[in-house]
Amino acid sequence: MALIHKQTEAGLKEHFHDAIAKQHFSDDDLNAGREFVAAYVKYIHYVEGLHQASAGQTHSHETETKPAASKPTSHH
Repeated sequence: MALIHKQTEAGLKEHFHDAIAKQHFSDDDLNAGREFVAAYVKYIHYVEGLHQASAGQTHSHETETKPAASKPTSHH
């Protein structure tokens, strides 16, 4: 359990510090803005994943966006 706690804490710190380090950028620097957004999204998804895992959920964003497969209809 201690190993899981250490890895979780390390992952949280890594993603958080990466996002914080990239949050200050010039309004004219589109690439820096994109890097910040990407780092922020990675951090949020990491936290969401931890929350879902702790709650016993296995939900992912992929299942939200994929339409349900339609069943073929039979016209007998």
